[in-house]
Amino acid sequence: AEDGIRDVERSRGLGDVYKRQPAAEPAAAPAAAPLTWRGRAAYTAAYAYVCVNVGALLTNQNESLVALETFVVISREVLAPSEDEKLEKCLDVLARGLPLSTTLRELVVRTDGVAPRLLELSRSAHTVKARHHAAKALDTTCALPAARRALIDIGLHEGMVALILDPAALRFVRKATASALAQLAAGAARAAEAGDAQARADLDRLAAAGAIRALQASLDDPACARQRTRGALLRMCGALHAGTAE
Repeated sequence: AEDGIRDVERSRGLGDVYKRQPAAEPAAAPAAAPLTWRGRAAYTAAYAYVCVNVGALLTNQNESLVALETFVVISREVLAPSEDEKLEKCLDVLARGLPLSTTLRELVVRTDGVAPRLLELSRSAHTVKARHHAAKALDTTCALPAARRALIDIGLHEGMVALILDPAALRFVRKATASALAQLAAGAARAAEAGDAQARADLDRLAAAGAIRALQASLDDPACARQRTRGALLRMCGALHAGTAE
């Protein structure tokens, strides 16, 4: 260059400058202090609390929808005139799900033909497991307070009495059916004691159908006797006697 002055190299921008800088070492993160046993316990408890409450929230929000979707599939198999391999599985799912869902029990009670079909399957399903599942499902359904009037109105208690007194029926089925009938009787007795006239009429219908004899027959068999059945029988007889005295 003229005058001995060297040409200055044209800058290529800040990006070029940064590229020529030595790479900076990343700062090391400070080491976390080890958790004490109390810290671990508190962390575990907090995590469990959050999981349980979130799970309960999701379950409460979706319970009715899940129950309805489940019932649509199950009821199709239960109400089918013919039996296939799917029926036993559907009855198993129903028997397991009913104690967990009030909505599912209400659907069994309100849907025409389902409860009578469960009673029929308890007696005559092709497999022993299917009979067990059907009887268990009916027993759980009868625990619903609304089931008493609905099932007595359609005369289901008469079929229950016949099944309990049938020596050819499976012992487990007779035991579960007696438990179901006991729940209907206990519910009617409680309501009658409170002055419910319709419940008093339900008690009369149960007695006329032979419910007292059926419950006593179940108690006479040591393998079928249950405290629930004994309590329901005593309460039913007491309510009937009180109504007669009045």
